[in-house]
Amino acid sequence: MVDTGIRSSHADMGSNTLNPAVAGGWNFGNNVPLSTYPNGDGHGTAVAGIIGARCNNSLGVAGIAGGDNTLGAGVRLYDMTVLQRFPNSPVTVIPASAVASAVVEGAMGWVRSTYGNKLWVINISLGSANRSLGHAVRTCYQNSVVLTASRGNSGDAASGNPLSYPACFPDEWVMSVSACGTDGQIKRPGTGGPLDPTDNNYTSSYGAGIDVMAPGTKRLIRTTGNASNSSYVGFNGTSPAAPHVAGVASLLLSYHNPTAAMAGLEAEDVEQIIQRTASDREKDINNVTLPRGYDYYSRWGLLDANKALGFIDQYTYQIDHTYGVLTPATRGTLPPGCTLTLVAANQTLELDEPYDGVYLRSYGVDVYRLTATFPYQRSSNLAAEILNA
Repeated sequence: MVDTGIRSSHADMGSNTLNPAVAGGWNFGNNVPLSTYPNGDGHGTAVAGIIGARCNNSLGVAGIAGGDNTLGAGVRLYDMTVLQRFPNSPVTVIPASAVASAVVEGAMGWVRSTYGNKLWVINISLGSANRSLGHAVRTCYQNSVVLTASRGNSGDAASGNPLSYPACFPDEWVMSVSACGTDGQIKRPGTGGPLDPTDNNYTSSYGAGIDVMAPGTKRLIRTTGNASNSSYVGFNGTSPAAPHVAGVASLLLSYHNPTAAMAGLEAEDVEQIIQRTASDREKDINNVTLPRGYDYYSRWGLLDANKALGFIDQYTYQIDHTYGVLTPATRGTLPPGCTLTLVAANQTLELDEPYDGVYLRSYGVDVYRLTATFPYQRSSNLAAEILNA
């Protein structure tokens, strides 16, 4: 994740387990190792918790892709810090050059080179009107990396609010994520925490090619905090919305691509699955009902992790077509492996045409079910033919 830094020592990041959430990274803001500024920053730590806080560890929160226990796989986060600090000064900045370097190095990965991390998913909960990240973001696309980005908290793009990048780069390059409020519709004033004006009153950006919405209010979000190794905070805006999508993208890739081999789902597949399984929302920014389907405000709708995973659910049953031969038996006995079960007694059978010397009339009959069982050994090398695909 490209952000302001992660407090990797947080207990919910699994820092004292065999499976810590933070696997590595670099401080691109100051071009130094992460250990130079080890405690991260509140924004980055909160984003990291949404994606990868460890699950079922009896601690505060569970990340979307945090694994099912402290020894499970779980997502591995790379802390690509882009916050630049200055000695003896509280001032910090985020240079565009640092973001570009982090994105390119995260996306690249060569078999014959040590350069790059070859990340599968990159989340950027940052944005500006600067388009200089274009080449870096396109590099993600060219390397089949899922890139999720927060759309911003400035309302309608058509009302003069500046476009935010990287979220507003071409659709195929990036998944642009807006925020929903407590009612599951596009975040607008009055759909946050009623006692917190900053949470209640802001408006999510929309338009300009957003893809889906995800939660963006403190009333819905609790995540890892940066004050200590056991702190937790609420989080609002499109900054927490984007990592919700990144977490689901990570689940999709881990479920369908259990190894590191480049096979299975591509970035375009992940985007289409998340979009097509989103839950449709029908309200505009003024709470007016819209026609069903893709629209200007919520686009494809609200992120639905359950439907997305169900879309690629592996088969539960398999049908094998085979055949067998029953050994002929003498009259009055059943062949080996056969059973005869009475289904219904004293039924009436009407013949409307002669059959094998039997006359036309009503007959009293008993109905039996004949079941034939024969041994069948399934081969481990099966050939399959798919018809009408």
